[in-house]
Amino acid sequence: MAISLAGGICLVINAVLHARISFRVRFSRSLLAGYGAIQLLCLAVSLGAGALLERLGASATVVGLVTMVLWAGLSFVLTKASYRRSGAAAGLASRHTNQRP
Repeated sequence: MAISLAGGICLVINAVLHARISFRVRFSRSLLAGYGAIQLLCLAVSLGAGALLERLGASATVVGLVTMVLWAGLSFVLTKASYRRSGAAAGLASRHTNQRP
């Protein structure tokens, strides 16, 4: 139960930080649902890659490092593509300048 609670909290915090800081879009429930779906896909891909690496005889360290990089990279690419596809990032550049009106 504690791991599920911690994971849920981390998921929400990461979604908020990605939205506001990484991609500068407005946070919403639909964004959280999409982000959660991306993380579930990344989990499935990482579990599959980990199982394959274990069958090939890779050490636990290699499995951990490869799946960490795979999950992080896939998560970033899918999240960035998701925000760009929705048009959420369009027009944000002018809002984030150092110039004051």
